[in-house]
Amino acid sequence: MSRGGSSALVLFAAMVLTLFGQVALASSAATQRYPAVSDDNSESLVWSRLPPDRPLFGQTAVVDREGGRMVLIGGELDVNEPPTEFRQLRFSSLKWSPYDAGGEPPASRHGGILRGASLVLDEAERVALLSCDCENGGTHLLDLETDTWSRAPNDHERSLSGALLAYDPVGDVAILYGGLERGLPPILDEGMAYDLSDQRSGWRDLPAAPFRLTGQAVSYAPDARHVIAFGGQLPDGRASDELWILEVERMDEPDAWRQLVPGDGTDWPAARMGATLTMDPTTATAVLFGGYSVDGDLADQWLLDYSDPAAPQWHPLSIEDGPRPRAGHSAAWDGAARRVVVFGGVSSDGGIKVLDDTWALAASVQVRSRLFVPAATCGSD
Repeated sequence: MSRGGSSALVLFAAMVLTLFGQVALASSAATQRYPAVSDDNSESLVWSRLPPDRPLFGQTAVVDREGGRMVLIGGELDVNEPPTEFRQLRFSSLKWSPYDAGGEPPASRHGGILRGASLVLDEAERVALLSCDCENGGTHLLDLETDTWSRAPNDHERSLSGALLAYDPVGDVAILYGGLERGLPPILDEGMAYDLSDQRSGWRDLPAAPFRLTGQAVSYAPDARHVIAFGGQLPDGRASDELWILEVERMDEPDAWRQLVPGDGTDWPAARMGATLTMDPTTATAVLFGGYSVDGDLADQWLLDYSDPAAPQWHPLSIEDGPRPRAGHSAAWDGAARRVVVFGGVSSDGGIKVLDDTWALAASVQVRSRLFVPAATCGSD
């Protein structure tokens, strides 16, 4: 790593992804290797611009399909400058407006900045769960039917930021790993699951993750019931290209996480932190976009074919006229229009610039790698 690259990485981590601290990494889980695929799956993927809004980075987002909108929670207008309100984009009018939810909204302990907050949605119930480093509890529920915040019943006493968070609709649970307690290192490896059923029985402990990473791009594969996490920051501050899979059906077992690594000649995304990985559940494909690496911000796009959970495949995409390089943006799946909606983020090219643009990627791609034969062998180094 060059001295200039190292300095840029430290600056970005300190100013944009503040929650990324020095962490200890454990990578003793079994690995699997898969062959390269050269098919071009880019032909039916098109980026289009949607209306911009005020600059924002570090926010978390969900799409409320029934409400026809995308809701943004948290983030910063500029470094250490909190937004005065949450925001929403109405898809019918393509207009941005304040998102004013009543009840007991999350209250940041950092001058109004919800830094490193994570949000997931139970689409069937239209209830979102927020994990945050907040004064009034670490877990909040947002009822999108009534636009009302509430403190999650039977909450733990932890105040976490930067946690890996996913939602499993089969078990009706939110799954959380890691994060920083009260914004301070070290990064945790602890796992927990919150009961989002009518009982709201609270959090229960899960076996620890075999890694301590933060800034991962996280998605959920519903058919396989797998949580997928890519990239993040390594203990020495470098960006990671690690791909970890959690088998949710076995999440109470200590070996439920496994790491996948590339085989010789396999296409594989570059290491990065602060990227997004957004799943299209109808095709079992996920789009990886952006992030920050030692070489600066990224704007590349990768398709993760998860149609065969035993042998996922990465495919580089070549799509012209897309968003500029960035990290710390938000991305959410709009199931009604079958597209990934990306907003904001920060660019460090030529100085720190907070972005205000909105993009949609029509992700209705039929992955031609369906013809490949998965590798018959797997193993570790």
